[in-house]
Amino acid sequence: VADARALMRVFSYDLGYRPAIADRNTTRFVGGFRGDFDTLAFVKDVSWELGYTYGKMKATNTEPETIDVERYAYSIDAVVDTAGELGRAGAVVCRVQLLAKRGVQIKNLDGVAYTANDPTIANCKPSRVFGTGGFADSKDYILTKLVTKEQNEQHDVRGFASGNLWDFWGAGPIGVAIGGEYRKEETSADLTDFGDRVLFGNSGGDLAKVGFDVKEAFGELRLPLLKDKFLAESLEIGGTYRYSDYSTIGITKTWGVNGSWRPVRDIAFRFTYGKAVRAPTLTELYSPPFDTFPSLTDPCSSPVIAGTTDPRIRNNRIKNCALLGIPTTYVDPNPTFSNNGKSGSNPNLLPEKSTSHTISAIITPRWAPRLSMIFDYYDIKITNAISTLSAQTLANLCVDEDALNQTACAAVPRRPASAGPAAYEIDGFIEGPFNFAALLSRGMDFTMRYNFEPGDLVGGKEWGRLDLGVTGNYLIRRQNFTNPTLPGLATDIDTTVNNPRVRFRTTATWSKGPLALTWRADYQTAQELFNYRLVGANVDSRQQRYFDTGVFVQHDLSFRYDVTEKAYIRGGVNNVLGAEPNIQTGLTDNFDLFGRRVFFGMNMRF
Repeated sequence: VADARALMRVFSYDLGYRPAIADRNTTRFVGGFRGDFDTLAFVKDVSWELGYTYGKMKATNTEPETIDVERYAYSIDAVVDTAGELGRAGAVVCRVQLLAKRGVQIKNLDGVAYTANDPTIANCKPSRVFGTGGFADSKDYILTKLVTKEQNEQHDVRGFASGNLWDFWGAGPIGVAIGGEYRKEETSADLTDFGDRVLFGNSGGDLAKVGFDVKEAFGELRLPLLKDKFLAESLEIGGTYRYSDYSTIGITKTWGVNGSWRPVRDIAFRFTYGKAVRAPTLTELYSPPFDTFPSLTDPCSSPVIAGTTDPRIRNNRIKNCALLGIPTTYVDPNPTFSNNGKSGSNPNLLPEKSTSHTISAIITPRWAPRLSMIFDYYDIKITNAISTLSAQTLANLCVDEDALNQTACAAVPRRPASAGPAAYEIDGFIEGPFNFAALLSRGMDFTMRYNFEPGDLVGGKEWGRLDLGVTGNYLIRRQNFTNPTLPGLATDIDTTVNNPRVRFRTTATWSKGPLALTWRADYQTAQELFNYRLVGANVDSRQQRYFDTGVFVQHDLSFRYDVTEKAYIRGGVNNVLGAEPNIQTGLTDNFDLFGRRVFFGMNMRF
């Protein structure tokens, strides 16, 4: 089209819904030896174990309705063959076929000329972009199948020995354990060979076999201090240490101390404090980049700036967008369309480091022997945290703070001023895992269990047994420190999606003989979807009920029947009431996304 202002973006359902079919096959072999000795030298009650694990995961991802971008362009560039050069006069044909008939050389996007009988030209079918059904005849010409095959492989050898040393003061013997481990992991990926064709898909590219190995040594010590004393039925402390040598990140050292105190039989306390590391995974290090097309809200678009109610962020956007050379009159030309970019890995990642401490109370009252309660307070801080920052997060980080975040800005490049109507639009961003400042999480885990036999309430009848339980979490604080230039600036994410203030699961299982029936409920408090403080003058951007997820409750029912000691059947209904999260929630892991479904299975041991 000669007029550069003519721009159309469309996603036709005639070409399908870009489905993806994932097929995964996992094979795992485990073998080893274990034994024990009453005494070995000066160590008593010795137990040892040596094991080997091999695992392989093969995954095939098929995208059966992948658009060939070049064929799509040729197909929609339809013209009328007025002179009947290709056959019937007045027929609608592809322009490239008409040009090829006239001897005009057609080149692909890489500048390579097509031959006269190339299927891309010879088989072209014209399409109509307006209305439905316009791609019915051209669908097979435009679409292709994209297949990615991945393979992960792991070898693991591990051995350890534990035993008891001396009992110096009558509190119990000193416990000790030592061991070592060697692990090797490899991954590879093979993408359909589609030559120089340009495809609109979500798969990554080929990846030659890469991996890492790690050698580790570890030890543990348990030191009893008091036993059967006043306000000290038991008191002990312990420690752990692990030395690791990775082929990717080098040497790491982790350690921890712990203790437990039971003043009386009804209650016990325990604590832990430790330093730990997490090495980057194969996916985080080596996964090939793949295409992604999120819809972005451009923080430098003047309507977006005007609608930002936080004065600090609004003023920072005005200042920093100007530093990027973006005029104050800039308006995102395609605010409702997806932006193209890449999402992949980062081979330069460093290990995560964490400091954590926990304090727990375990209550088992004598007056209720079937009741147990556990409360665990945790405080965890992670530095060099590995997380994939979305393109939207990167775009905001680029301009929202007092100074430009050059790292974030480099990941969300923009079109040049010479790009005409699309000038300054975000294009070709790069998402991927980064080591950013820190994560902080504090909260309380709780578990309560009670069981009884209903028949005992009515004269000891055989009515089976009822097990009741509640397990949950109260999130006190969850913060991200995601700005490398301002590492002390916290973003509160408690009560946002995936971080409910309260979440708990209740279970009730009735069992008698070989039969067990279970009801389970999952409760989550409402979670913020959109920060109302950013609404500004656009108060009708969404209904108030779509600012958060609302309270979510899911009910499941299941059964188990033991056919023999080594075989049982199981089944049930998940999400019995068909609970659905708020439609604005999207594909969020916290919620059931599949609705009501029935399952049935059988397990056997040999």
